[in-house]
Amino acid sequence: MFDDFVDRDTLGARDALRAGDRESAIAAVSDGTRDIDGEVLSLLRAGLDAEALIRLDRWCAPKWWSVAACEEAYRKAMGARS
Repeated sequence: MFDDFVDRDTLGARDALRAGDRESAIAAVSDGTRDIDGEVLSLLRAGLDAEALIRLDRWCAPKWWSVAACEEAYRKAMGARS
């Protein structure tokens, strides 16, 4: 599932940004084919590199891999509180 969710360009953008190479990060997301590209590109153009990196990190390593898994974790957490 990981390969379907995160592609090499997205990982490349994240790695470039971690290394401080914002131009390579911009190039990796500038084609706009992935859901995250527009948001990251806007942040980079605004000079908000740290925010862009946070978005990329969360996109590349989400806590849950599906909405169903997230909902199940929420139900379990709410059940534990009652």
